[in-house]
Amino acid sequence: MLIKKVMALMAVSVFATPVCADVNMEVVPTGWRLQNAIGDSQIIVYYTGSSCGSGLMTLAGTSDEANRFWATVMSAKIAGKTIGVFYNSSATNCPISSFYLKEQ
Repeated sequence: MLIKKVMALMAVSVFATPVCADVNMEVVPTGWRLQNAIGDSQIIVYYTGSSCGSGLMTLAGTSDEANRFWATVMSAKIAGKTIGVFYNSSATNCPISSFYLKEQ
C-alpha cells in the first residue's frame, strides 16, 4: 500500500512541473520588521530569513488581508508561536501568497 502511494507521488511529481512554485517558510517572527504606508494596504516585511534581499517579503492585498496578516504576525511575536508563509521567491519583492498560524 505504501509503495503504491510513493509510486503515485513520484509519477505526479515527474509530470507536474510548476512554472513558478511558491516557497513555504515556517518561523517564529520575533525579529521581523513590519512596515506600511498610511492609506496603503501593502505591507513590507524585513528580516524574515527568506531567500530575498534583506529577507524582504511583501503582502499586497485588501486592507482586510493586511489587517489579518499584521494581527497574525504580532500575535505570533508576542506568544512565540510559529507562522507559515508562502511567497514567490522568483518575483520582485517576494510577494506573499498565503500565510497561517501553525498549530503547535
